[in-house]
Amino acid sequence: MYSVSLPLLMLCYMRHHRTTPRRLDQCLLANFYALSVSVLMTIVLNSKPRSSRVIFNNEDTIIKRTEFASRETLLAQTGHKSLNKHQGNVPVRFITSFNSEWREISGVLRKHWPVLLADEDVASHILDYPSVTWRRSKNLKDMTGPRWGSFQCGDCSACQFMERTSTFSNSSGDRVFSVTHFINCRTDNVIYFAKCACDLIYIGMTTRELRVRILEHVRDIKNGAMALDIETLKTIPKHFRKYHNSNPKTFKVRGIDRVQLDIRGGNYKKELLKKETRWTVELNTLAPKGLNEYISFKSFLG
Repeated sequence: MYSVSLPLLMLCYMRHHRTTPRRLDQCLLANFYALSVSVLMTIVLNSKPRSSRVIFNNEDTIIKRTEFASRETLLAQTGHKSLNKHQGNVPVRFITSFNSEWREISGVLRKHWPVLLADEDVASHILDYPSVTWRRSKNLKDMTGPRWGSFQCGDCSACQFMERTSTFSNSSGDRVFSVTHFINCRTDNVIYFAKCACDLIYIGMTTRELRVRILEHVRDIKNGAMALDIETLKTIPKHFRKYHNSNPKTFKVRGIDRVQLDIRGGNYKKELLKKETRWTVELNTLAPKGLNEYISFKSFLG
């Protein structure tokens, strides 16, 4: 590693390029970084490199190392050292939202930590000091922006069919439910609630972004006008062909539920089918009171 001062850089540059101090000042002001790199590279390349030796581990080297090693040494576990002071101890982490009294909170924990260390059983499983982690506290956007409900993303062609709401009701309108997730056109793994001017409800699910499924329904409604046999159409396009002249303007969708798996993972589609069945029964959307033609409980059996 070389350490070169500014005056030395200037002298080296002046001697190498035969320039004057005035011109050198202009050069330094114009592009000092390029000048420094240029001179440093010149010095490094003209210097005599240090000799280096690379040792490759081969079979002979490994055999020689193991000839005089004990069995315990060879079977000992190797790897990164534990970050904890006591091997095997799990640090007790105190997690809370950041606030203006974070110094006082940390001080209280450190002050009373010896109470835990006084117990031998507890002390063998914790560190000699507490570990504090601060979560980001709520800002103005968190407090004023949308939290839960169904919203338009504001940047896709499906927004005109998406309803902005935080509640939904069953087919008879006597029960009201709240949306407990933030769902917009770009949300995936969603249970959605579709409605027409007749106020008949259809409950569906999709593992893709909701906007993709919405536009598929709109396309099917439009294409239903050209179908020769109306009985071959799917549920929604068939209804719009019979009662709304295959016009999708009255077709409205809102997201009502979402599947979010935990860290252990799982089957998204199976969980979505369970929720779809639950909401179909809860909202009473089976025909003729709704647009769902059938219901399946297979997702609950295996």
